[in-house]
Amino acid sequence: MYRVEPPQNPGFQARNGIVGALDVTPAGYDEVRGRQLFTRLTDELRALPGVEAVAVGQRLPLTAFDSSDRAVEVKGYAPATGEQVGAFYATVGVGYFDTLRMPLVEGRDFSTRDDANAPQVIVINETMARRYWAGRSSLGGRIKLGDHWAEVIGVATDSKYGSISESPRSFMYLPLSQSWRASMRIIVRTAGNPDDMIAPVRETLRRLDPNLPLFDVQTIEQHVAFSFFVFEMVATLLGVFGATATLLAALGLYGVMAQRVAMRTREIGVRMSLGATTSQVRQTIVGQGVVLAAVGLALGVTIALGVTRLFASQLKGVTTYDPISYAATVVLLAATTVTACYLPARRAARLDPVRALRME
Repeated sequence: MYRVEPPQNPGFQARNGIVGALDVTPAGYDEVRGRQLFTRLTDELRALPGVEAVAVGQRLPLTAFDSSDRAVEVKGYAPATGEQVGAFYATVGVGYFDTLRMPLVEGRDFSTRDDANAPQVIVINETMARRYWAGRSSLGGRIKLGDHWAEVIGVATDSKYGSISESPRSFMYLPLSQSWRASMRIIVRTAGNPDDMIAPVRETLRRLDPNLPLFDVQTIEQHVAFSFFVFEMVATLLGVFGATATLLAALGLYGVMAQRVAMRTREIGVRMSLGATTSQVRQTIVGQGVVLAAVGLALGVTIALGVTRLFASQLKGVTTYDPISYAATVVLLAATTVTACYLPARRAARLDPVRALRME
């Protein structure tokens, strides 16, 4: 009953690439050595043939099971009574937005100058900018994270952070150089087949430290596809349930019409003895079944139009009303009805009038 519209924009365009998880804590890295390792690793990966861009990040968009949020204070913003001021966040390295081709609509990206000794900076998304800096630029705005104030230096486009169907949410990006995190994801955008880069990436990390494994390695395309898995599974189940319901409806209609034919055997015999042709008998039986189905279809379509409006807010990328889909459904059910009625009608048309008149 739904028409699929153009795909929802996930907020990034990178498709060719791989991503793998890396945790330096078990290998004994502290904050200083960990930052140095991430810097060396990204520099060496950028030098590999076929690599277009490299970055590290706490998470990728469309990561359903890795979300973090925190309360913040926005300078100059007066929250309403009971309002929770906060945002989801992720720690990212230099080049994260370029690697994922996630455009900045305003300001700049993080750079090597934004180190631990520099003033704290932050990049926010469009939703957060609109919420706390409505009608004005958020660049230069101040956000308090814990005991420190950070300056907004850029605004990134909105993304789908947990699910393609989620509503826009406030999100902020913290630089790895100022917000340490030992567990990160290595993101490599490639020019060619990303599967060909998995071995070189592992080998590069092995040269830097053979005790550091790269786990949960997958292509960016596989990562995106996994986020649609639940929707595809639900759609498949709904299709199976719909086909089963159609089959049961056809069997039920066949049973009803077969029973009606059996109850009207003498009537059919009288009609045929008075000159009714087999074609007329078939048309009568099928016509009665079609009338019953038409009443059911009218009620069903009316109810469907009303129910889908209740779920309109939960549907992303589809519309609740599509004449073509409704028409196709009606045609399919009508064809099923005719088929279910035809077999009892054919059997009725083959009745011997003399035997039919003698039946009680």
